[in-house]
Amino acid sequence: MNAFNPVQFRAQFPALADAGVYLDSAATTLKSLAVIEASDQFYRLSAGNVHRSQFAAARQLTERYENAARTRGGAA
Repeated sequence: MNAFNPVQFRAQFPALADAGVYLDSAATTLKSLAVIEASDQFYRLSAGNVHRSQFAAARQLTERYENAARTRGGAA
C-alpha cells in the first residue's frame, strides 16, 4: 500500500489550486476532478428522468443510475 501523499490528493481538487485552507463546514464540500467531469458529462449528454420514461435516453440513464447504486452497495 502506498503512503498518503497530500500533494497528489490536493491535485484531485481544482478548488485547492490556490493553496488556501478551508476550515468551514461540510456544506461547502469540495468536488474532486472526477466528480466535476462526471457531472459535466451527465449534464451534456443525459436527457430524461430515472425510472420515468421508456425512450432510449431515459432507459440508458436509468441503467446508469441502477449500476451506480449497485456499485456503491445500495438499492436503486
